[in-house]
This record gives sequence, structure tokens and C-alpha cells, in this order.
Amino acid sequence: MAAESEAKRRTAAAERSGAGSGPGGRWSILLATATGPDARATAMTIRDDIARRVPALRDAFVSPTQRGYVVLSGRFPSPEDPAAQKRLDEVKAVVDRGTPLFPRAMLTRTSANAELGPPGPNDLRIVRQTVPARDLFTVQVAAWSTFGSPDITMDQVRRSAEDHCRQLRSQGNEAYYFHDLDAEISTVTVGVFGNDAYDPRSTLFSPEVDEVMRRFPKHLVNGEEVLVPTDPKDPSKGGTPQAPRLVEVPRS
Repeated sequence: MAAESEAKRRTAAAERSGAGSGPGGRWSILLATATGPDARATAMTIRDDIARRVPALRDAFVSPTQRGYVVLSGRFPSPEDPAAQKRLDEVKAVVDRGTPLFPRAMLTRTSANAELGPPGPNDLRIVRQTVPARDLFTVQVAAWSTFGSPDITMDQVRRSAEDHCRQLRSQGNEAYYFHDLDAEISTVTVGVFGNDAYDPRSTLFSPEVDEVMRRFPKHLVNGEEVLVPTDPKDPSKGGTPQAPRLVEVPRS
């Protein structure tokens, strides 16, 4: 049991390493990639092997991507950073029996979403922990974003989405929030549905999805109703409230 606990501790540490660098440190050196159903386990094995064989790369950590997992080293504010270039040269110079170990090492922009940590109880990511492979959908009823403005922070965006999610939950709705730090947007959704949520032939939603959309006819943006112009060429004709939308539950 002690060995198992230590293994779990090492795994968590390797995946957290470098995660506290903040917005200014989202460039790292790509050492290796792993894809497929066992991508995470493969990446962790590669990371452990690198740390064992190359003590200077003990800071290597594992991060998820849309296609699998990557093994990275270091955190830098930009690819032009002198420290980044120096470290890249050092990594490319690592050899084993005369053969370079990382000939294709490169600086790559990492996802800020790796900094989110484990999902909370109402985080949409928990859905994939129980049903990882199926096509799953949910109805997006609200979204918050910085829209690139310095007047609102991503912390405020996240807090607003989570507060709205809790409010919907208190009213008996199966609500979830989802944060995308890369896009600087947080969404709130209601319900989880299978691949029968929408019929592309009839262009009809399932009765369950229709029911959610009737209860939430207006998609809120930063807490406010958004009007879609009836005639984009003539704004004076007014508009209709932006409707909720059926979206896929993220796979990573």
C-alpha cells in the first residue's frame, strides 16, 4: 500500500509540475508525445525514464492535449526568452552513447487548461470520468468571457460561471460549468444527452433537449441577454434573443 501511495504521489507531482507559472510561462520544451487509449500511462512512463536517465530533466512533467499527452520541460514566457533558447540548446545536446536523445525537441505553447487541476463536483469534466468514449452532449445556456478586455479577469469569469451554475442547481437543474482558460471563456450547461440528442435527418432535437431549451430560451453572455439582429443590414428592425445551443461534452 505504501508503494502504491508513493506511485500516486509521484504521478500527481509529475502532472502538476510547472503548473503554477501563471499566464507568463506557457511555453515549454517538448520532449515526447503519446497518443492512443493508454496515452497518459505511456507519457508517465516516458517522463519517469527521462528523469532517471537525465538528472537535469527531473523537472519534466506530463500535460494533456487534444490528441493525447505530451512530456514537457520548463516554463518560459516566450520562445524568444534567452533562458528558453539556452535550455533548448542544452536539451538537444543530451546524448546517449553518441546518439542525441531529443533531436526534435522544440519550444511549444502549452495549454493553460492544464492548470485547472482536478474537476469539482459540478465541473462538466466529471462527466467524461464516468462515460469517456460515448458521444455526449449538453445544452449551453450561458457564457462568460473576458473578450480580451482588461476590465474583467479570468478569475471573475470563472467565479461568475460557477455562481450561476450553483444557482441553477439550487433550482433543481442538472447544471455544469466548464472553464477554457486558453479561450478565456467559461460556460454553463444543463443536462447530459446521448447521440440521439439531435437527428440530422429531421433536424429535430430529442424531447429531452427540447424541454431544456424551452426552460432556457435565452442564452446569456456575461449575465445579459444578447439580441441577434433580425436583419443584419438594418439594425433598426430589432432582434431576437440568442438561443441556447447543443454542444458536445469536451473529451479532454
